[in-house]
Amino acid sequence: FKRLTFRKILLVAQYFFSIVFIITIILIYRQMIFMVNADMGFEREKVYNIHYEDNDRDVIKDVLSRIPEVQSITFGSHVPGVGSVRSTEIKLGERDEESIESNHFDVDDNYLSTMRIKLVAGNDFPKNLSTESESMVLISEMAVEKYNFESAIDALGKNIIADDTINLRVQGVFQNYKYCALFLPERPLILRYRPNYTNYVVLNLQTTNLPETVEKLKSSWKEVDSEHELDGILLDSEIRDFYTYFEDILYMVGYTTFLAIIIASMGLYGMASYSIRTRTKEVGIRKVYGADTGIIVKLISKSFIKLLLLAIIIGAPLAYLLNNAWLGFLASHVSFGAGTVISGVMVVLIIGLLSIS
Repeated sequence: FKRLTFRKILLVAQYFFSIVFIITIILIYRQMIFMVNADMGFEREKVYNIHYEDNDRDVIKDVLSRIPEVQSITFGSHVPGVGSVRSTEIKLGERDEESIESNHFDVDDNYLSTMRIKLVAGNDFPKNLSTESESMVLISEMAVEKYNFESAIDALGKNIIADDTINLRVQGVFQNYKYCALFLPERPLILRYRPNYTNYVVLNLQTTNLPETVEKLKSSWKEVDSEHELDGILLDSEIRDFYTYFEDILYMVGYTTFLAIIIASMGLYGMASYSIRTRTKEVGIRKVYGADTGIIVKLISKSFIKLLLLAIIIGAPLAYLLNNAWLGFLASHVSFGAGTVISGVMVVLIIGLLSIS
């Protein structure tokens, strides 16, 4: 095999890349499933979002509340769990020079109850609160920690300053939930009572026939806006659609992996065939002396198995390090350990052994 040294190196390299790609595919798939099915901390299966353009909110409430399946209606500026957020600088006192980077959603007084987000201390926004000027705010449990309040109870009634000039009294504290994309780092979240800045009608539906209910919504929407069709989607569907962009990455890596495995397997098969042809005389002699076919195959395959094991020894640790690196950039991710690495290694090992046999 001295003349095949370069071929051996090439074969090890091909299976090395195959191992890295297969482990990456398994991890990407697990991460995609994790994000699609993650517990966001709010109702997603019964919530229906409608982009309401510049239509009158009172008219929207009046029309849509007539539909029996609509349990509650609220308004929000963003779609939680997927979309962008609005940032705001929070100060804890007028003399504070440093501000705390936070995010905020603009909502009305029915947001928490419609989204089934738990209030852990204090109260929700009161009904019919004036929209002329902000006076109170709801903050997350993370905000309690980052704003250095002793507890959720301690935060109630305290003042914070938003955007340098707006004094807001903490009315309530709500449970943390996944308000932004799962792969983004979370900041303290505050809910500001600013219905005029909202973009979505958020409906909590109680229905056993969603398509029929959507048809009712479309029909009723004509009373709200006769020029535009209803632009709405179930929140759970929107979340699933958003995170399945990982499928594109999965397809690209999968195609590359497929090519790498095919090339490596063909190379291994070719080398095994070449070895058999060059050792025909040896094989014949062993058969004459009664050597079992299995022993002969094992003898010929021994060097190729060593090449496979070399590729595994190099590829498995590096695959772990590389995948662990990109996974670390995601705020929420699956656990990654020996199980995923071993699964990838076993796939490559089985394909390699089949190529030899």
